[in-house]
Amino acid sequence: MPIVPGLAPWSDLASRIAKISQTRPDLAARLIVAPQKAVHAYAIFIQRSGIADDELLATTLFDNHPRDLLDQVWPDRSPELFNLLDRINGPVWQVERYHRLDRLLKSRVAESVKNTTRINEATIIFHEQLEKHDVLVTSAVMALEGRIALAKNLGAIITILRKMNVLSSDEVEAASLKKIRKDGLGRWVERRLRRGIAPTVPLPLSLRQITTCSEMVALGRQMKNCLGEVRSLLALVMGDFVFLRMDDDTGPIVVSLAAGPGGIWMINEAQGSVDRWDDMLIDYVQDTLRAAGLDVVGTTMKGAFQRFSWP
Repeated sequence: MPIVPGLAPWSDLASRIAKISQTRPDLAARLIVAPQKAVHAYAIFIQRSGIADDELLATTLFDNHPRDLLDQVWPDRSPELFNLLDRINGPVWQVERYHRLDRLLKSRVAESVKNTTRINEATIIFHEQLEKHDVLVTSAVMALEGRIALAKNLGAIITILRKMNVLSSDEVEAASLKKIRKDGLGRWVERRLRRGIAPTVPLPLSLRQITTCSEMVALGRQMKNCLGEVRSLLALVMGDFVFLRMDDDTGPIVVSLAAGPGGIWMINEAQGSVDRWDDMLIDYVQDTLRAAGLDVVGTTMKGAFQRFSWP
């Protein structure tokens, strides 16, 4: 009885391969040297054909090219599937997983799948998730490096950027995302974030709201502080805080206000040109805003609570 070496790549089909090789010893030699895509093609044929007779199955495998076998049992498969079989990392699959790969090759993420050098279950899951997100997320596939969580986060950000009307056409943005590699996504988002405009709020005429990221960035450079950083720009365009510009003899002062209950405003932070972080600056800002007609307190509720010592 011939011994069939190298059965490990056949996974759950190993016992069937051993049986049919006994009926055709010359088949065993062919299977040993068969390239990866041929092995997977044989596995698909065995599972889809349903041939129960071992001798007939062995003869069929021996007498036909693997691609022809696929044509017999899966004529409507993607044309690219056969050539991608040699990129599969690991032993043969259950036929359902080949079906999932084929479906992806017929979807809008097909190009990304075809550009993948090593295909496994994680690859398929990633692209199945990728397909659910904005079309621009697919364009950033090289930067995502197979990370599903990052794809979800980028999808959420792109949805928000679309609502902000700061994106160019899909063609232009997709072209830029295709060029991005690891660590470049943050800079891509930041550049588009800087096009954002803050939601305006009704304020006394003597007070001036900062509404553009470009002004925030310019003030950050002038005042040598963090106003131009992403966290501040996000707070501006998302409306987390209302940013006001005030000026005194020392230069510009930027105040961030949080809306409170009953129309009250809470001072989140006040920054001056000479790093005036002391209580005197807060008092000055509070007095100025009250004089302008704003109902304001000198801290947020969170900031006030932090000053207590709890038992």
